[in-house]
Amino acid sequence: VCKVWDSSDEPPPGGRSEEDCIFEYPPDLRTFTADLSRLLRTCNDAAVNSFCYRRLQRNESRFQLYVMEHEATEVTEQRKVPHRDFYNSRKVDTHVHLAAAMNQKHLLRFIKKRVK
Repeated sequence: VCKVWDSSDEPPPGGRSEEDCIFEYPPDLRTFTADLSRLLRTCNDAAVNSFCYRRLQRNESRFQLYVMEHEATEVTEQRKVPHRDFYNSRKVDTHVHLAAAMNQKHLLRFIKKRVK
């Protein structure tokens, strides 16, 4: 647990107290478990899950609509940036075949071969 105080205030003669702390003091175990169980009950509620799923679908469809409407504008804006580099790229292919990777035996052989 970390306690943080405002540095602009002078410490009182008896030292600092928990009331002076900027952040809220962590709750005790009973309060934490009660809050956690309430959160888990809310997450497992079917009505909440249904609402959240519909909301996510709606936001995703709105985003796709935005992309379709403004794709050309965003591409031209990207091309106008003089310092285009890897971080400004629009799409990066991260498709990797694990079958092409080396297993332990082949890696050890490769390392031994390079060391010689």
